[in-house]
Amino acid sequence: DDQDISTDGTAGNISIDDGSTLTLNVDDADSSVTNEVNTAFEVSGGNLNITDSDGTLSVPLTSIDTDTDDQTLSTDGTAGDISIADGNNITLNVDDADSVIGNEYNTGIGFDGTNLTVTDGGGNQSVDISGLDTDDQDISTDGTAGNISIDDGSTLTLNVDDADSSVTNEVNTAFAVVGTNLRITDSAGSLQVPLTALGSDNQNLSHTIMVPNEEVRIEINDGNNTTINIEDADADPLNEIELPTGGTNGQILATDGTGTYSWVDNVPGPQGPTGPQGEKGDMGDVPSGGGLDVIWAEENSALNPSTNSGFQFSFGNGATSDSGVLVGYEAVATKLSFSSSSAVTGVVELYVNGVATGRTISLSSETSKIVPITSLSLAESDRITFRTISGSGGSRIVVGVVIQTDGVTGPQGPAGDPASDDQYDDEVPLRVNIDVDDTGKSVAQGYVEETTVQEVIQAIAPITSKAARIFYPPSIAIDVSAYSGTPIVDETTDLYAQYIAQFGIPAAASTGAPTAIPTYAATELYYYVTYADPAVFANLSINANGVLEYDIVGQPTDYNSLINVVFVVK
Repeated sequence: DDQDISTDGTAGNISIDDGSTLTLNVDDADSSVTNEVNTAFEVSGGNLNITDSDGTLSVPLTSIDTDTDDQTLSTDGTAGDISIADGNNITLNVDDADSVIGNEYNTGIGFDGTNLTVTDGGGNQSVDISGLDTDDQDISTDGTAGNISIDDGSTLTLNVDDADSSVTNEVNTAFAVVGTNLRITDSAGSLQVPLTALGSDNQNLSHTIMVPNEEVRIEINDGNNTTINIEDADADPLNEIELPTGGTNGQILATDGTGTYSWVDNVPGPQGPTGPQGEKGDMGDVPSGGGLDVIWAEENSALNPSTNSGFQFSFGNGATSDSGVLVGYEAVATKLSFSSSSAVTGVVELYVNGVATGRTISLSSETSKIVPITSLSLAESDRITFRTISGSGGSRIVVGVVIQTDGVTGPQGPAGDPASDDQYDDEVPLRVNIDVDDTGKSVAQGYVEETTVQEVIQAIAPITSKAARIFYPPSIAIDVSAYSGTPIVDETTDLYAQYIAQFGIPAAASTGAPTAIPTYAATELYYYVTYADPAVFANLSINANGVLEYDIVGQPTDYNSLINVVFVVK
């Protein structure tokens, strides 16, 4: 009972032999027969274009070898119709089975590495195209005039000569400013153009005082302005010393007393004559020309505090006296003295005008002695005596007080030659008073301006004296390589000898410099270690001659360590 099914080609038509004919509904959801098919498929330029109702997608074909059996596919637009150039036509069944309008067209086409990938509603499909040849070609030359070659092609020689075939007349041979013109020269001659119309770059500076003695604005033609601060450290415009110009080595600064200063040779004037010697006075008068004198008393017997209540000493007339002897001039008592023909133990005190002074001399089995006492000022009318406070023994005793006074000064000699304008430092005033050591202080805090050269020196000396006395000796190496885990004790390095070795014989000196650097004696210096690596050194000490003693207790971790040494001038 074989039967054939057939169709007349109309949509949905199905017939069966010796049976009926049925027309099925084959329309999809949108009942359109045109949107499920590609409407164009072509190569445009170097691209492959595929078009359907959703648009056109392209992929470049430049990497594909075009030397193939090119054939063109086409369609007459009816559903399923496909034709190939020089071939037949076929009609495909383009009805899909799911009636979905979104999964019948390609949504993407591109290259993924060496693969060509096409994407539609069903996913991605890829094909490896790495085996396809490319049409890349390189152009090259062998360097000869006009030579050009192409890969897998011919070589061409171009004519590159210009009209005159000369290689020397295409360059400029000179470029210069001559007078006010710019001149350019080549083989055909010179051309020039005047530069005067360009103007110049001359610019003038000017200034405007913004705040007197504080700020000035600097201006430049055709440029910007800037404001600068002209204040000095203390903001005082009146304390800057202005030295006169000129002067030679060895000259000194002199003034005429009216504010005018100049450089003069340092030639002192003649010394004025010495004043005459003061006359020698009698006992009780001023000592000869001033100086030292002794007022003394005596006792032929032994010390005895009971004799005349201790006032047992006589003053040349054999009589004891508690009233004493007249000094006769202004003086200062500085010492007490004592002598005896035999040993004495006891205490004798100086009295002035019958009053104890607390100045004593003590003896312990002694025959002579002199002791300093706290200075005691004496008037011309004062009377001196001595009193035995305690003691016994001795004979032919003499006790005295040493007094000191200024003598009568002779008249002053005439002044030196005024032409030299010699002046002491306290006689040279500053042109403008300045402050050396009180910067930042107010008057209430002790701000004082210096007015003379002497005041400036006295103010600045404390500032500079400490720094000038401190210096670092030259660098030296201390070998600790012998350390192997056990401390090495009582090692020494002569710091002073190292200092003399390097300062005394320098390796080089500037032109005109002495061959040796001035140095100090070992006893003129103090020696200090301000730091020593405690991991390497211990138990450091320095003697008065600069010899450093130390123990080695380790090695430096980086093959280098420090001992900082400082010298201070005594």
